[in-house]
Amino acid sequence: RFFPQNLPVQWFAEIYDARFKIYNVLQRRKRQAHEATLAREMHHDFHPHDLDHDGEAHFGKLIARESAVTELTAARLMGNFILFSDAYIPVQSGSAFYKAIQSDGGKGVFYSLGSDVHCLFYKPAGGELAMPDPTDCMRSLMTHATMTGVRFEAGYAAALEAFTETLESRKEGLGGCWFTAPGESSREAFMRRLKSSDPAYAIYEAYAEEHTERWASAKALTMDEAMKEM
Repeated sequence: RFFPQNLPVQWFAEIYDARFKIYNVLQRRKRQAHEATLAREMHHDFHPHDLDHDGEAHFGKLIARESAVTELTAARLMGNFILFSDAYIPVQSGSAFYKAIQSDGGKGVFYSLGSDVHCLFYKPAGGELAMPDPTDCMRSLMTHATMTGVRFEAGYAAALEAFTETLESRKEGLGGCWFTAPGESSREAFMRRLKSSDPAYAIYEAYAEEHTERWASAKALTMDEAMKEM
């Protein structure tokens, strides 16, 4: 490599392709609002009114907010040791219990990590669960939101779709994997990708150790015992 180190042309093309896809949606939304209101000025969704002067601060706050939401989501999963337990189906409600046993006709096994963990884990018969694709996860999330009466903003949905497509493009260079390297667990992949300078690194590190300890002493439950726990 020689200075300056430039990105490959393909990466530039993919970045601009994703950018144009998002702005195609944003511009369509802007046109509809502009024609409906006949406003003198109109700016794109998720953009400040003065992009030249306020753009950097606006997008900095937007990224910080998304990071905070992601951390809160991870904390909620960590509360019941769901994070890193991707080989099992987490069960916290009657409907989740029913869907879990539907996956293999009730041939699998339920596990409990202790009375203080408000979640059961179901391991279907026939081996460990495969890592789901990012685009499939995104569509499932959008479907769930729609069924509960909530819809994503069009621009946010387009950005989320572009992000998941970028994640899925990793499969080509990772032997079909997009998050973990071949033979690597999700816990190992997460800690490898997490910066050691991250303020929450020690928290995640302690959680990963406790997660391993909890699963080492996990208790298998019969179907009747699992139903009583619900």
